[in-house]
Amino acid sequence: MHKLHFYGRRKGKALRPRAQNALDYKLPQVLIPLETPLSFFEDAQEVWLEIGFGGGEHLASQLKNNPHVHIIGVEPFMNGVASLLKAVEDPDLPRLHLLPDDVRLLLPQIPEKSLSRIFVLFPDPWPKKRHHMRRLLQKEFLDLLLPKLKPGGIFRVASDHADYLIHIHEIFHERFELEKVFGPLSLETPENWPARPEGWPPTRYEQKALRQAIPCAYYEFRKRGA
Repeated sequence: MHKLHFYGRRKGKALRPRAQNALDYKLPQVLIPLETPLSFFEDAQEVWLEIGFGGGEHLASQLKNNPHVHIIGVEPFMNGVASLLKAVEDPDLPRLHLLPDDVRLLLPQIPEKSLSRIFVLFPDPWPKKRHHMRRLLQKEFLDLLLPKLKPGGIFRVASDHADYLIHIHEIFHERFELEKVFGPLSLETPENWPARPEGWPPTRYEQKALRQAIPCAYYEFRKRGA
């Protein structure tokens, strides 16, 4: 396997005891072993994937409110992993599957047309022009990711960064296999952007942006097909 270039933090400040205990106790129970079959696909009614779940607020809420769903969470920042594990109750752990690493390492193990939902919420915008190639949402990445989504499956994306939203609009508009079912009609009028829909839990990054009066855009795409 070719070595992947990873950009971003792996660790932040030292964890508090409760967070460290959650990491020590729960992570071994939900950790995805790389390069082995993902057996939970055989029994799960639905499998969802959240890439870059940050502090885990959205993922923990979705896991609790959808007891028929297994969720794969991918987040390289260990403080965020610890935050999620603190919030997830023990009975829900069997439906949680975590990779604290780069999602591209996991994609070969995910069967094609197996995911019912994919979430990429408030990814790092890498605002400097020289860093734009570090952005997660790129054409080449979607080429790898979209075959994993079932026909009729949902892909949700959100951002508060104006330039990244232009980038998102451009690359998703090119995907013939995706149909936009929710999102801004025009990026030029943020005052008219629809609010986050019901059943879409908030994240801490979104709440930070809203406190600063920065508009947030929410997109939902459906994969075409039966």
